[in-house]
Amino acid sequence: MQICVVGGGNIGTVLLGALGRQKGSVVSLLTSRPGAWGHTVYVEDTEKCTTYMGKVRMVTDNPEKILPEADVVFVTLPSNVVARKFCAYAHLLKPGAAVGFIPGTGGVEFYCQSLLEKGCKVFGLQRVPYIARVKEYGKSVACLSTKPQLQVAAIPSDWTPKGCALLEELLKIPCKGLANYLTVTLTPSNPVLHTARLYGLFHAYQAGKGWEAPIGFYDQWDNFSSQILLQCDQELQNICKAFDGMDLSGVVPLRKHYEADSVQAMTDKIKSIQSFQGIQAPMILHDGKWIPDLDSRYFEEDFPYGLRILKSFALLARLQTPCMDKLLLWYQALKRVAFFKNGQFTGEGLKHLPLPQNNGISTKKDVYAFYC
Repeated sequence: MQICVVGGGNIGTVLLGALGRQKGSVVSLLTSRPGAWGHTVYVEDTEKCTTYMGKVRMVTDNPEKILPEADVVFVTLPSNVVARKFCAYAHLLKPGAAVGFIPGTGGVEFYCQSLLEKGCKVFGLQRVPYIARVKEYGKSVACLSTKPQLQVAAIPSDWTPKGCALLEELLKIPCKGLANYLTVTLTPSNPVLHTARLYGLFHAYQAGKGWEAPIGFYDQWDNFSSQILLQCDQELQNICKAFDGMDLSGVVPLRKHYEADSVQAMTDKIKSIQSFQGIQAPMILHDGKWIPDLDSRYFEEDFPYGLRILKSFALLARLQTPCMDKLLLWYQALKRVAFFKNGQFTGEGLKHLPLPQNNGISTKKDVYAFYC
């Protein structure tokens, strides 16, 4: 089986190690930094107290060398660069190839129409299979935890069981199939987790001011961030309930996911997750002060390709989302982009995004037709 991994970050590196040690799999990597990679990747699995290595046949920045022969492609890129770094070359894939997005959020399904038309299968994971940190780029990675089960959905939806079987064969992790891909798109992960925390941290920030030291993103989590998070999570559940013509029971509320039914319980839970420890908030040192890094992936991905997509489904369901709006308006002012125009979610900054409204979906019936 010819397998291609697109993107060489934390998750991509673990995948290369996991896939490259299996017999019968020939693994290649498409990356913008091929010179930094060798043909062996080492994975330190801290949960199992073991280290293993995977073999990588080819490392290249030329998609024409590996995409045409790939049977399976795993895309681990940030959703804000998927269009530029993968979809621009997706026409190279052969009919019948399977394309998996890890994770599958960010509206990536709206980039895949041409793939589906040529008979490719598209699947996505609700969450990443591993929590990992690169030790030496292109050479080694520490895998801090592995999910006990993966939640997976495919387009077309009747291919989901085969997608689960494929992942179980390749990754050796049990998989649960979801009813439809919208269950992946609406997952309350980074699009609400990261954006709530960023607002909690920086909502009062003013230019020219800053902090004396960087802030822990998770291990200094506070109740205000939990309050915002739970409000966004509830608004997302309201969106799911509004689409009552399809099964969205797989969009598990964060209260249940983290087993935290109050603000304080949520704060305590997030601060206690061992694999989250030591991660700093996106900040840079400027004139002796620590200020928000507005160019970081947290800002560039999780608002425009996360929370903004959730908001677009709220509009289709004709639901009010005051907390999500508050966060998006704050981001709009901070980054000087236009999401809202005259109080309506119709700003110029929406036109280039993978939103349902930009892909011929304007009613709930359109949503059902697209995902079911």
